[in-house]
Amino acid sequence: MAHSLKDFDSSFDVLKKITIGTILLSFVLLLLLGGYILLQERRRSERVYVVTDLGTLPALRQAEREISIFEARNQVKLFLHTMFAHHAANYQQQVEAGLHLIDKAGGQRIVHDFSKGEVYQNYVRLGTRTTIQVDSVLIDMKARPIAGRAYARQTIYLGEKKREFPIGIQFELIETYRSEQNPYGLLIQNFDYILYEPRAEHAR
Repeated sequence: MAHSLKDFDSSFDVLKKITIGTILLSFVLLLLLGGYILLQERRRSERVYVVTDLGTLPALRQAEREISIFEARNQVKLFLHTMFAHHAANYQQQVEAGLHLIDKAGGQRIVHDFSKGEVYQNYVRLGTRTTIQVDSVLIDMKARPIAGRAYARQTIYLGEKKREFPIGIQFELIETYRSEQNPYGLLIQNFDYILYEPRAEHAR
């Protein structure tokens, strides 16, 4: 009888250990399943859709990056050197490059002004060309969106003659996708012309 009770107690202990082990294993599996579900939900919330010329494509949202003052200035300088410096042979290429750096409304405004002023026609008819000298780019990194002004001098050459025109612009900068056409991943918006008042470059 004592031997039977001892066997019963031993079997009960084994059963108890198995039960506890099963409960712990189930708990661990539930934790893993919960973590997996949370991970999938987070990935789903990070998924965005980008509208391109090829259609609507899925993409993953990236954490907001910190834009440096150098990226902001270089974006504006690149824009000025492409959009406002050209000649007959590279006019279309330069303007197209500039349009990748500015929003649609601002780009259309500039192209309209060029067409109205017959810029390309004068290049072909008169053999003129233009260059640009950027004097200063002032960026307010504390503004949201980032805001700024830039001042430059555009020179028009006609043979040995030349004439200089001051350019002042104000704008905002927003983040977009980096690409070969837009290496700094920034886009100019709310573009407008202002008086030419160059000042030393600084960040505020």
